Amino acid sequence: MQHALLAPGIWVCFIQVAQAHNSAHRQAVLHTVHCEAPAAPYLHPQPEEKAVQQQAPEKRRARFGIKLGGNLSAMNFNQVSPKPSPPFKTIWAPGFTGGFTLQVPLFGKLSLQQDYLISQRAGEDKDAGLKYRLQYLSLPVMLEYAISPRVVLMVGPQFDLLIKAKQQAANGTFNVTHDTEERNVGASAGIELSLSNHLSLDLRYMAGLNHIGLGQRSTVREFKYQLAQATVSLKL
Repeated sequence: MQHALLAPGIWVCFIQVAQAHNSAHRQAVLHTVHCEAPAAPYLHPQPEEKAVQQQAPEKRRARFGIKLGGNLSAMNFNQVSPKPSPPFKTIWAPGFTGGFTLQVPLFGKLSLQQDYLISQRAGEDKDAGLKYRLQYLSLPVMLEYAISPRVVLMVGPQFDLLIKAKQQAANGTFNVTHDTEERNVGASAGIELSLSNHLSLDLRYMAGLNHIGLGQRSTVREFKYQLAQATVSLKL
């Protein structure tokens, strides 16, 4: 058996010659010719090359988006001192909320979300026969923790600035913006569910921390907000 190297490191051919003998003459017979490519080391990626070929993890970036949804709010007149007797019935009313959101990654699974929302709220003082419609600039700041790629828990403060307030009574509707305390501070907590790369569902609950004074004729009645909110966010 003979071995022929046609090109170093590229192709190697193995030539096998069988010799036949008879009484008349000797004849050389080509029996087999087989060529194959050797497993050259440089034809396979080395560990260093594999590391380069692996895609680096995507770096998180700040995301800006639009947020739309609704809320159920209540003006709780019972969370005062001294408590009224008998207690007032807490009435929940629907409202609209919408605006912009900015999500900024921090480190690890933590991120910070700042919302800039217009929030419409409603309430009722059934004892006095008065209904209220209020509009706020709402500025929640939420610390987020991703427990999975599609589920995020959030908690943080919420600051509200009154834009306008209207009071509906039996004899008409009145602007009571200047008779209503303009600041609300609350504590919010919730969960965000990612529906796709750009869409998410946000569920939150906010409890007011400060008493809000509401002027009623010659008296001032105080209440605290309670708010449940559901919004859909489109993030770019």
